Amino acid sequence: MRVLFLTRVFPLPAHAGDLRYSVELAEALAAHPDLDVTVFCGSGFREPPAESHARWAGTDTLPGRGADIRGLLGRFPRGAQRAMPPSAHRALAALLDRETFDIALLNESVMAPAVRLLEHHGVPAVYVSHNVDADIRPAIAAKVRNPAKRFLHRRDAEKYRRMELDLLKRVRGLTTITSEDFARYRTLAPTLPAIVVTPGFRPVSQAPSLPMRDRQPVALLLGSFEWNAKIANLEEILNAYQRYRADTGHVRFSLRIAGRSRPGLFDRLSRQHNSVEFISRFDELSDVVTDARIGLVLETMGGGFKLKTLDYVFSDLAVVGYPHALAGTDLDPETDYFRVDGPEDAMRRINDLVDETDRLETAARNARRKAVAAYDWDDRAKKMAAFLAGCLEKD
Repeated sequence: MRVLFLTRVFPLPAHAGDLRYSVELAEALAAHPDLDVTVFCGSGFREPPAESHARWAGTDTLPGRGADIRGLLGRFPRGAQRAMPPSAHRALAALLDRETFDIALLNESVMAPAVRLLEHHGVPAVYVSHNVDADIRPAIAAKVRNPAKRFLHRRDAEKYRRMELDLLKRVRGLTTITSEDFARYRTLAPTLPAIVVTPGFRPVSQAPSLPMRDRQPVALLLGSFEWNAKIANLEEILNAYQRYRADTGHVRFSLRIAGRSRPGLFDRLSRQHNSVEFISRFDELSDVVTDARIGLVLETMGGGFKLKTLDYVFSDLAVVGYPHALAGTDLDPETDYFRVDGPEDAMRRINDLVDETDRLETAARNARRKAVAAYDWDDRAKKMAAFLAGCLEKD
């Protein structure tokens, strides 16, 4: 089966959860013996990765103001305009003219502008959802404080909602990352064939983890801090940490923030929170996890599976997080991770736990034992291949 995997941006280096899921899913499918996969990147395409099982194509365009203006004035939201700029439409049309594909995967709703081209060339599509954008985008827009910006975000969110609902009518099938998203889509598209494909994980080889007692009392927050909602969530955590330090006079743990960020963000935040360590660039995950004891999953909103959870688990960190942010992981509170119900509660709980190294070690060991058996990419590729074959049988 010839599969065209359409994704919004070249996903390497994969320092964010959405990019990780995208590239690892594409590579797992490409390694399946019955699938021949071509990955098309709507923007940012560079050299194909070494040792890839897939073929790679796309445009090196880095969308700018033009995409933002099209998002403001056009039918599709800003994210979709950036995912499929005019150069990507031309490149995809040329690819479809010279090659044939049995089926296409639309990786995230922002690839919806490609549907018309696929339909013109007779290529059926399956939607690979990362979030229920029809719900998530309006919820994010509602939290924007500036009235003028909130108006623009709500307009954009409405375009997302309409785009995703239309997409659900035009695809052969749907995959979701969590069972919660699957249930929501059952109400939006009751008859559309769908399956859950949670993230897999391929741990990189690394030195054995240090015992908890030999690590620093560090709580680590990994993430990609580029969206307004992600930045607002980060600032909420930082402010809670600052208040906790002020109220107690002394805390037993330090906070480390690591990941890709909007230009200038970490510089500004480090001036406001000089007791917090900010790391925007690192070559390997081990650079930021090795000496930490606790990994934080504290997203207040946003759907999808938080891949940072698996980064923590396979790095033998104990996880502290919100139950809704750990949806889909099958980790049990107080056995495999430590539950908290808000940023202030998180600060108190981390402070109480950080020196209980035996307790942290036990939770980390429980989570790893559960995850080793549960997150194999090959199993997911087999499941997906069978699902795609079933979608094609609808002809």
